[in-house]
Order: sequence, then C-alpha cells, then structure tokens
Amino acid sequence: MRFANSALSSALQTPEDVVVVGGGASGVAVVLHLLEKIKQGKRMKSITLLEKSKAAGPGLAYSEACAGTILNMHADTMGLYINDHLHFSKWRAARYPDLQPEPFPLRSQYGQYLRSQLEIARKESCRLDVVLNVICGEVVDVQRKRGGFLLELTSRIKINTQVLVLALGNFAKVVHPGLLGVAGYFPSPWPNSALKIIPPESPVSVLGTGLTAIDVAICLSENGHEGPIHLVSRSGRLPKVQGHCEPYSRRYVLHCLARDVEQRPERSFIRIIETISQELDRGACGDSSQTQSSTDSLTEFQASVNAAENHLVQWQAVFRATAPVVERYWHTFPNSTKDLFLGEFFSTWMTYRHSIPLENARKIVTLISRGQLRVHCGEKAFLSGDEFLVSTTSGLVQSPWLIEAAGQEHDPYKSGSELLKRLLDAGELTVHPAGGVVVDFNTLAASENLYVIGSMTRGTHFYTGAIDRNVAHAARIADSISGERPSRPLHVGLFVGTDIFSHLMTSKIVSRLLALGHTPFIFLPAHKGSKKQKHFDLEELAFFERQLYQDIVIPFLGTSDPSGSMCMTVEQMRVHYGILVQHILDVNDPAFLDVLQRNFIDIGMSIRCYQKFGKGIINHFSGSRKLLNLHPGVLPNYRGVMTTIRAMRNGDESFGYSLHEINEDWDAGHILDIRTCPLTRKPMLQYMNDVYDVGVEMAVDSVDKISRGEVLAATEQSEADSRYYPFPTTDELADYRQHGLSLVNPEEMVDSILDSLSTPRNRTEFKETLQKSISHWYRTKRISKRKE
Repeated sequence: MRFANSALSSALQTPEDVVVVGGGASGVAVVLHLLEKIKQGKRMKSITLLEKSKAAGPGLAYSEACAGTILNMHADTMGLYINDHLHFSKWRAARYPDLQPEPFPLRSQYGQYLRSQLEIARKESCRLDVVLNVICGEVVDVQRKRGGFLLELTSRIKINTQVLVLALGNFAKVVHPGLLGVAGYFPSPWPNSALKIIPPESPVSVLGTGLTAIDVAICLSENGHEGPIHLVSRSGRLPKVQGHCEPYSRRYVLHCLARDVEQRPERSFIRIIETISQELDRGACGDSSQTQSSTDSLTEFQASVNAAENHLVQWQAVFRATAPVVERYWHTFPNSTKDLFLGEFFSTWMTYRHSIPLENARKIVTLISRGQLRVHCGEKAFLSGDEFLVSTTSGLVQSPWLIEAAGQEHDPYKSGSELLKRLLDAGELTVHPAGGVVVDFNTLAASENLYVIGSMTRGTHFYTGAIDRNVAHAARIADSISGERPSRPLHVGLFVGTDIFSHLMTSKIVSRLLALGHTPFIFLPAHKGSKKQKHFDLEELAFFERQLYQDIVIPFLGTSDPSGSMCMTVEQMRVHYGILVQHILDVNDPAFLDVLQRNFIDIGMSIRCYQKFGKGIINHFSGSRKLLNLHPGVLPNYRGVMTTIRAMRNGDESFGYSLHEINEDWDAGHILDIRTCPLTRKPMLQYMNDVYDVGVEMAVDSVDKISRGEVLAATEQSEADSRYYPFPTTDELADYRQHGLSLVNPEEMVDSILDSLSTPRNRTEFKETLQKSISHWYRTKRISKRKE
C-alpha cells in the first residue's frame, strides 16, 4: 500500500484501472470486492483509493471525530463482505476475546475493523500482483478524457483512470446556511470534540430528534454538560427503541411482495403498505400500541423503552427484514409517489425503522427525568443578538449555542462537494428528483465508467445509510467493472429428500443463496420407503442416514438458536431465515402448482428427492424457468442409488456430483455440470460428509449463472455409457465387506452430526442424546434378530 508522497506523481503517470474516491466504509467495500473479482480470474492491474482525511478506512462516521459514540446498527449487519454479514462480529470476537459480545459496540472499534480490512487488502493485492495505492488527498477537479478520467488532487498530483467510483460518504444537512460563521453555531456536530468549548452550564439547542441528535445529547452529557439541552424537530418525536425480538419467520412474504409489485407496479405503494401492515399486526402479537403514535412524544418514548426492556418489540423484526427489498419497492414508485412519501411519511418511517439502541435510550430517559433534556416540535431558528431563537409549539427556545443534527443532505448542489458540482455541471452526473444523482438500479453506473455509491443514490435506492446495503451495492459495482452481468434476485425452490446429507447441503446452499440476494424455498416431499425386509447393512444405513436425523436430530434441535453451528435443520432455517418450509405429500398435486406460482418460483432443484415430477410441474419450469437435479454420482455412468459405494467397488479414482435438467425420464436430462474430487475408501457416509460441499458449490454457481442470464452449457447423456444402480443385493453387500468397504461407522457419524449441527451450548447434551438413541436402536435390532 502506498501513501501520498513526492514519488507518487511519477508512480501514477500510467493510467489506473480503477480509482475510488472516498476511503470510508463504502470505498473500502468496493476495493475488497474488486479484489474478490481478481481472485476469481478477472484482470485488473491497479486500484487507487483516495481519501481526503489523514487516514483511509474509518471515514468520518467511524473515526475519532465520533469518539465515544456507539453504533446505531446491529454489529451482525456490519460485515464488509457480501457473503459474510457476521464478519465484523467475528473479527471483534477474535480481536477482543475478553470483551462480551455487544450488539452496538463503539464506532471507533468499527473504524479499527475498517483499517484492518484495508491492511488485509494490501496483503492480498501483493499476493495477486495488483498495485493498490492508498492516497490521502482531496480531488479538486475531474475531466473526462479519451478512455477514462483525469483527476487532479489538492497536492497537484494528477491521476488518469479508466473507471471512477464515487464513495463520498454522507453529507450533513445544513438547514440554516445563513448562520455559517456565526459564533456558537455548529453546522455539524462532528468532530464532537469541538463541542467541548460549550460552557457546561449553558443552554444548547439541537436541531433534530433522530439518531444524530441523540448522539449529540449523550455526548454533551458525558462531556459533563449540566445546562438545558433542547432537541427540536418538525415532528417533535424521538425514535423508537431497539429491543430483542425473535427472528421474523415470514421474510419470504416481503420478497414475494417485491416480485409482485415489480411485475405489476400499478398501485404498488398501496399494496406494499397493506402487506407490511398485515405483517406488523402479526409481529405485534396482538399489541398494536408500539406501531401507533401518541400525542405525547415523551410518554411514547418511555413506553418504547419499556417495550424494549420487556422484549415486546416483535414488530421490529418485520421492519429489519425489509432491508434487502425496500429498494425494490422504491424502484416501482413513480417520482410523484416518491415525493409523496418523502414529504408525508419519511419522518414516520425513520422513527420506526431507525430506532435507537436501548443503551442510548436509557441515557436519554435519565436526561429527561432530571429535567435537563426537553424535546420540542419546531423547525426554524434565527439569530437575535448573541442568542439563537427557535420557535416551537411549546414556546420560544433561547440559547447561545445551536447545533445542526437534522440528518443527511441528499441534494448534491447543497452537499458542499465541489467534485459533485463539477461533475453535474459537466453533464457526467444528473440530479435525481427524489434525491442524489441518477444511477442505474443494478450497476450503480451514473454514466460510462462512472459509478456512485452511498447517500447520493437515495433517489434510486432510497435505503442507502446501512452498511449491509452499501456492501451489496459495492459487490454490484465490482461485478459491473469486471464485466459481469447484473444478477437478478431469484426464487429458488429446493426439493429436499429425507437423508441428512441432503439437509446439510440444503443448509449451506440456503445461506449462500441468501447472501447473493436470492430467496430460497424448501419443499419436503414425502418419502415412501420400501416395506420389503432389508438386509441389516441397509437397515443400519437407513437408520444413520435418515431415521436418526428425522426422528432424533430435528426434534432435539427444534427451533433453537443455531449460533455457533456450521449448519441448521430445516426448522431452524424456517425461523432464523424466515423462509418458507413446506411438507408436500405429492409434488404433482395441482394445488402444489399454485404454491409454485404464488411464490414466483424461478428454479426448482431436486436434492435427492425421490418423488418423480410429472408433466404439470415440468411444464411450470419451462421457458426461462429451470428444473434441475443435483445427483450424487457422475452421469450417465452412475444413475440410481448408493452410487458412492459402487464407485469405490469399481476402483474409481474420483467421485462427483452431476447437475442435470429434469425431464420425464428423470435421470436422463441434459447434463449441465459435473464436478469431481478424489475418491477414498472411507465408510460411505463419512466420505459423503467430506465431499458434499462439491455439490453445494455446483448448485450455488448454477443459480448465480442463471441469475445473470448466462446460458448453462448442456450436454446430452450417452445412453450407451449409462448404467442404473438399484439397491445392492445381499451378495453385493457381502462383496463390499470382502473388499474392505463399509457403509457407516457409528462413532464417526456421531462426530459428523455434532460437528455440523451442535453449538457450544448444546454439544454435550446433544452427544448424549445421539448415543442413547443409537444404543437403543442396536439393542432393538439384537432383540428382533433373536426372535427371528
């Protein structure tokens, strides 16, 4: 990583591939995702990150300028990687092992996280032979030149680049620009160290009652301020208070709503309001008081604190679940509806959606209860002599100190950014009537090779202040820069068999699909086992592969918190992820076709589902939809069941998974992908546990390609090379034993289950339950055998 110095002027004479202007969280996220694309084989020689402050990484929001303040968003949503939203929480646990996990740690800790990820990016870039420049300097001019842009910095360094990304962060709204330069007036509360000049006994007026105003009031108090603090806004209302709530188990409803209004945008606003209201009523669990307003804002705030303390805020789970889809709702609105929402409903939305941590809420209650903090309904301030006067519904508020904390500025011409003004005047950017600048919804391109991320995309994306959304947008920008087509969110129906490895695969596939912005649905077709008398080896296999999982593991885990486990059961996924999990008696029932249509299922994927699909369901997945089968075994050589042990017995050196289209001949559809790995002579189930990730990767990659409109290369199966394997005969089982092959090792199977599904909290009890069940099964079989 190279920093601005005298040598840089010569070092940067050659054109850069990408320049990212803005070294805060969004800028770092763009860099990280560009490096991910390079790891995947995309060509890029150089990336430059420009930051106008002294250090890249934290930006303003997570720097020492905000010292002492805590995050307002949950730490588990703050990871910088599209496929790991828990990354920050994991980093914090590893970096500070002696600290208790906190949902809202200090902003400065997140700043350290950002710096650490930038350092990781430096090391990765060296390994990848990519030049990563990090320069501290402000861009004062940008001109489009042939093949890209020419940037000039305050230090007179000039940089040529092919691609320019603007990650400029947030801009503070200045409601009273006429007061700039007046003593006692703060157009922004940051850096908060500047507030220390305020005498501790002096009255202070703060314009705003949202998250920033709350931070200001707490900062003043913790600086030892004892004088009156007045928070003033048009609504005169404080935000709701975040509390613990159970996961929202119907998130899929919000995704289906997004698909519905995208396909039928007429009256979308009304339909969205109606559906979310219905879901909020469910989430309120019969208590709608928390989603209604009180005429007394302080009474309402105290009630909100009490509700958060008593975990009576289940409705908040619904609002949180809108994060990945609200931009899709917004995208269906005409500009007139966007204007209506921003003018009439935005303040209310912010009150409920951007609630404050309980820790901060308690501090506010303390300030209110001792009479130091008052909340007013008002708006404009003016200067009278040496004091600022604010007209409110409770009277005229006077104070010698006035702090603006009214939120973000989304008008680029009022942002104070000369760079934005130059690009607007040059026609490279266009003002969006709903705020910010016009960008492509999918790629965030504002014009050719010019991208914008963050608050200046409010008109297009609406919800631009959260790290998780900016990370998703950074990934989209990286896709576009590297030449990949945009990915559209798909609804993927997984038809899952009853065996444990199908379920473990499903767990990993679901988490990966969710991270990529898709919505999985799990369908569990009934499995009708054979009633014929089986050989003991097959009965033992059926017990460990299916019965133990279905009868013991799933009931034991129930809907318990899966934190700390590698995988989840379908019931845990239903609750934790909020996806639809449905048991299906007959996949060919016409009523089930209605389920597929109602939930907009684009891709059906069978994972060892033993029900055969008929014409109706195959026709549903015709055209742009796909019906696929993830088959354990290399096709066409290994059709049928127990293909792994057959490959071992045949002396094959490798084993793999095949992905193929489903037609009425089931296993005979066109092959789309085959991936293999070395074949070892472990017990069959243990080997399957080792290699099922191959199938996971293939399944996820196929969905990703389909979502980008890529054509999956299809190869017709050779019937001459095909072989179908039914269940092995008694002689074949004996032959396997003679050649040192086995189906299952009970002790290793217990370890595999525990490693996959246990948590640190339940592992001991879980192991005892498994061992007891296994011992009981073997005792029963011995008794049964003696009776025979």
